[in-house]
Amino acid sequence: MKKFRIKVNGQEYEVEVEEIGQEKPSQGPSPKSFSSQPSAGNGNIVAPMPGVVTAVKIKAGDLVRSEQPLLTLEAMKMENEIPADRSGVVKEVLVKEGQGVGAGELLVVIV
Repeated sequence: MKKFRIKVNGQEYEVEVEEIGQEKPSQGPSPKSFSSQPSAGNGNIVAPMPGVVTAVKIKAGDLVRSEQPLLTLEAMKMENEIPADRSGVVKEVLVKEGQGVGAGELLVVIV
């Protein structure tokens, strides 16, 4: 699921869009992190959109698992959890709380 803010005739709405054919959770609804990253990636975690880092939940040397929330990015007044794209060890955290980032900017490296 991805969340979007749209404007129709001057009125703003928040909508969630589910891709057709996407696997549904078996244990009821759960919050989904915003990410354009695959579930088995290269370990380079990048910002999916410009925003401000509001929380860093890991540090260098931490063991993380795939899909574990690493940090929170606020964009367009919405908080988006940025997950690990694979399991591994955090090699480097390149951002800190309060820092602005651009789309595609490298945030965390996992090895």
